[in-house]
Amino acid sequence: AAVLALQDGSHEAIGLACIMLGYVALMFSASHVTRRRARLNIARDLAATDMARTLDKANEDVALAQSTMRTVLDNLSDGALLCERDGRRIYQNKAMSTLHNMPEEAVDGMSTFSDLVRYRALRGDAGPVDDLPGGLEGWIASRLERFRKADASVELRRTVTGRAVEITYRPLPGGRVLSVHRDVTEIAEREARLARARDDAAEAHRRLLAAMEAMADGVAFLDAGERLLLCNDAYRQFMPFSPAATAVGVSLEETLLCVGRASASAAGPGAQDWAETQLSRMRAGRPVLFSYGETRWARMSLRFEADGKAVVIVTDVSEERQREEALEGALGDAERSRADAEAANQAKSTFLATMSHEIRTPMNGVLGMMEVMEAEGVADGQARTLSTMRESAQALLRIIDDVLDFSKIEAGALELEEAPFSLSGLVEGVVSMFRTQAERKGLTLVSVVMPGSCDAVVGDPTRVRQILFNLLGNALKFTEIGGAIVRLRTESLGEGRVRVTLSVSDTGIGMSNEQVARLFQPFSQADSSTTRRYGGTGLGLSIVRRLAQLMNGDVFAKSTPGDGSTFTVSLDLSLAPPDSPLLDLPEAASPLVVAAASAAATGANVLVVDDHPINREVLIRQLQTLGVNADAAGDGRSALQLWRRSRHSIVFADIHMPHMDGFAMTDEIRRIEAADGGPSTAIVAVTANAMAGEDVRCLEAGMDGFLTKPVSLLRLRATLQRWLHNEQPQQPAIDHSVLDPWVKSDEASRQSLLRRFALTLVESRREIEEAMEAGDLATLAVSAHRMRGAAMAVGARALAAAAANVEKAAKAGDRAGCQDGLGPLVVETQRAQVEIGT
Repeated sequence: AAVLALQDGSHEAIGLACIMLGYVALMFSASHVTRRRARLNIARDLAATDMARTLDKANEDVALAQSTMRTVLDNLSDGALLCERDGRRIYQNKAMSTLHNMPEEAVDGMSTFSDLVRYRALRGDAGPVDDLPGGLEGWIASRLERFRKADASVELRRTVTGRAVEITYRPLPGGRVLSVHRDVTEIAEREARLARARDDAAEAHRRLLAAMEAMADGVAFLDAGERLLLCNDAYRQFMPFSPAATAVGVSLEETLLCVGRASASAAGPGAQDWAETQLSRMRAGRPVLFSYGETRWARMSLRFEADGKAVVIVTDVSEERQREEALEGALGDAERSRADAEAANQAKSTFLATMSHEIRTPMNGVLGMMEVMEAEGVADGQARTLSTMRESAQALLRIIDDVLDFSKIEAGALELEEAPFSLSGLVEGVVSMFRTQAERKGLTLVSVVMPGSCDAVVGDPTRVRQILFNLLGNALKFTEIGGAIVRLRTESLGEGRVRVTLSVSDTGIGMSNEQVARLFQPFSQADSSTTRRYGGTGLGLSIVRRLAQLMNGDVFAKSTPGDGSTFTVSLDLSLAPPDSPLLDLPEAASPLVVAAASAAATGANVLVVDDHPINREVLIRQLQTLGVNADAAGDGRSALQLWRRSRHSIVFADIHMPHMDGFAMTDEIRRIEAADGGPSTAIVAVTANAMAGEDVRCLEAGMDGFLTKPVSLLRLRATLQRWLHNEQPQQPAIDHSVLDPWVKSDEASRQSLLRRFALTLVESRREIEEAMEAGDLATLAVSAHRMRGAAMAVGARALAAAAANVEKAAKAGDRAGCQDGLGPLVVETQRAQVEIGT
């Protein structure tokens, strides 16, 4: 077009150029419109794609939200029901189905809220259908009305499952309605309990007020600050002098101040001081007395509660005060009567001790001189006479012991010892004491320990021995033909206790049932003829029963006239502890006999001190019979002068003497010995006082031994053997033939073995003496057993026999037997040491 227009320049060329330019312009315009439309279509397609993606995302979000909502609703403990505004059911969670007991298959068939209400109504959730307000349809309509309002108040109903449900309707955006069913059963029950508790508290408060008003005592409740909260009318009546004392809010101190100002209780110090003092007493838990009238008295006490509050109790004690005043006068009389009773009891004890002393003193002379006469030798006829006299005197001595024991039991002054001992050893010891008597009468006497019985127990061996001694003595006394048997058995009671049963059977005269019924009464025997024929006080069996009962046991008798009797005693004792030495000791071996060595001592230096001339004469004659000469003194002062000159090896001293008694004399001798540094003199108490504890008093006073009058030659010999060591025995202490098969001609080995044995003797003797001094008979038995075994091994037969006797007495709990056995044991120990050369 440009060429045509510029080169040709004709109108046709220019027109043709214009046409061409117009066509180009038209094509350009058409192309531009087409491109614009294409761009619009592309933009619309892109927008549609984005919208589709957004819609898909929104659908996914809605699905996720719905899934989340279902998950949340299903995990709620509350029931949830989601419905459209028109009542169409959208969703119901699991808790809703569980709470209303509606199976899922039943819920799936219900599409509207009305269907659900109808289902539960027909099921009886709201009660019988005929009783529903407006009938079934009316009830459904009322539920729909509450549903549509969706802002009604909370409704509380019971489901068919018995649960209390709180129902609320909550409108949601978009017109939907969410019904929430919350299980409030526990809350409802707690509220019901709380309501009942409030009612009970109110009733209790009412009853408390009624009870307070009905009480004769004044009662007041205080807060933590001790201020009055509540009081009854009786409390006000105790304080009529000041209304301010009973006003609500008044402090206890102010109340006491009012009381002090109006009461005679504050006489002397001021009312303020009185009030402060009494308040301190009440806070310390002590009551306060005050007067509220001329003759009226009251006692006020304070008690604090756990919450800090307090209760005040006021009690009328006017009658008590009057009785106290009346009793105060009688108190002096009662005190004087008590003093008289104590004096009478003391007089009784003194009388018994005096009686024991005064009777034992002549009995000592009788028995002592009989033994002296027998030792000096008498004709056959005279020997029988002496034997009868001795038995009669010993019977009289047993009567004295029974009277003393019975008096102590009656007065409640008898105390039981707790010491370990061997039952079998005790039984064998008592039986051996009666064996000579049984043989003299031609009777058999045996003892049997039942298999399975325990042996080591803890109790009072002296009293158990006394029980068996009484029973066995009676059995032999009333038996002329046959004999007696002692049986022992035990059974466990658990918790370290054991029931010990001792039975003594005889073939004696027997008794009827009526006679058995009277046996255990004090001063009673089977009948009067028994007393005339056999003698006795009738106290022995009574003492046996009392002793058995003190050990939580009893005694029973079974008898047939002419066929003998069986007495059975049960005792409740303790088992020896697991570490008791008695448990490790073997059964007692056959009794060993110690040769009766003479008690003569060359140059023996003995002093006899007694204020009674008969007692002095008896003891001197007994010592002479044993080959020992002695000096004599009538009181402690004279004895002290003789001792200063001669320094006797052993002193036999009475306790109760004029001028200077045995205790004072012993104390002075020990003081002089300590000052001089000289050897200790053996001092042995010889007393007629057989009351309990006398031996302990003597040992604590510094004495070395204790003998009770009458003193037998056997016990006197044992005492001399222990403290006088100059005897010259005929038999050697050690039988060398025992070791010959072992050492043959090896004299060095023999001497080495004997020296080691001598060293063990020193330790064993020390253990034995310490155990005897401490009263530990169990340890004493073990030590004596070890000494016996060692002595038998080296041939010290006499020493082994002496140790065996001590072991036997210790196992039986026989302190006197142990004391008697120590003399021969010491003698044989020293003989063995001398022969060995140590």
